[in-house]
Amino acid sequence: MTKRQAILLDTLLKDFTNSEYQGNVGVNIDKVVNGNVLFKNLSKSEINNLLYIIRKEQIKNGIELITGESIFVVYKTRINDFLNDGGFKSLRKKRITESLIKWIGFVITVLTFILLIYSTFFQENIQNEKPELKSETSEKVDLSKVPDSLELIADKNLKGDFNGDNKTDFASIVKNKNNQKTGVIIIHNSSNKESFVFGAGKEVDNMTDLNWIEIFKTIPKGEIVAPELVDEETGDLLGPDESQNFKLIGNGIYMSVTETHGGGIIFWNGKEYQWYHIE
Repeated sequence: MTKRQAILLDTLLKDFTNSEYQGNVGVNIDKVVNGNVLFKNLSKSEINNLLYIIRKEQIKNGIELITGESIFVVYKTRINDFLNDGGFKSLRKKRITESLIKWIGFVITVLTFILLIYSTFFQENIQNEKPELKSETSEKVDLSKVPDSLELIADKNLKGDFNGDNKTDFASIVKNKNNQKTGVIIIHNSSNKESFVFGAGKEVDNMTDLNWIEIFKTIPKGEIVAPELVDEETGDLLGPDESQNFKLIGNGIYMSVTETHGGGIIFWNGKEYQWYHIE
């Protein structure tokens, strides 16, 4: 039922109750049609379709409004009650709402089924991948070199050739169990398994706690890095100090609060690890 049909149906029912169209045995449909400009322009098949909708909805709703073929018996009280309740316009809105609820229910059922499949067949595989990553790291780097006082942060690990010897080293954010301060540890994949700790109680660039780190990632070998130049009198940032440009021998480690705020870079200068403050 279209919106236009609903309007015509309510008008047709209202005209059926008009006493001007009432004959001795009932209401003549031709008089109703000819008496309203809305119906004069409709074809006979369109009028018959409107009558068909009325008959069909009477059966669905269990209410008899009119009976007959060309001469109709009209139940005025029932029609008036039906129109006062909103008529076919209200019935159309109700059907649209019911259809929408059914469609939403169908979509929810489909999504629930998809989520069920995902959790059953895929989630287990994702969980199984995590131990493999850890075992791969521990095969290359001896994590026993991590001091007992430090706790590795599981989801903040990096792999890279940090000292430029073409071997895969290990780095991680750590927390000191004794003072609860955060820092970074680097373990070389070498015969003596050297380890280096920055922060976590040890001073680096006048800091002992690196608990501000949100972004923790590697920088490619060969990239040029430079510290931020700061005006000693005003404290204003003057941009990178190009006089201290350094081409990375190995992978650098970049740390910051966000992509747009300051942080630092740790890199191997050929003899030791160095820190550059950046913005």
